Amino acid sequence: MMNNVKKTNEVNNVKSEGKIDFSKFLSPKSESNYGVLQLVNSDNGKRIVVMKEPQEKLGSPKQIQILLGEDSILIGTNLPNTDKSFEVKKGGTIYAAKLVGELTDKYNLDFTGKTSMTFYDFEYLQHGEDTILAIKMNQD
Repeated sequence: MMNNVKKTNEVNNVKSEGKIDFSKFLSPKSESNYGVLQLVNSDNGKRIVVMKEPQEKLGSPKQIQILLGEDSILIGTNLPNTDKSFEVKKGGTIYAAKLVGELTDKYNLDFTGKTSMTFYDFEYLQHGEDTILAIKMNQD
């Protein structure tokens, strides 16, 4: 309860006469990162979620293709060397339990004590006119 009172007082002290005193704040040391892919591996379901920004970069497709590399995956709509596609549902969700299992095994993903993992290390590649999302899967 005291913490809530202290926070309220801190906000009140910073905001005097309707102006914010920015000198009382420091910039965070860490940089902002956002994830591009989330794997959910739980007893209630296994799925992959492609986040909003990469979905838009890929053209908000209804179907995507995935290629598995040594330590990364490629996601696109017109990838060479595959004819397999996965349906993208609302919110970028791909319901593919076998694929989640395959990714978990191939990249030695450890879900001990958690049901999901988010992947942050990525880049966009161009292949002709197609944008491809490359995501590093090894969690160092």
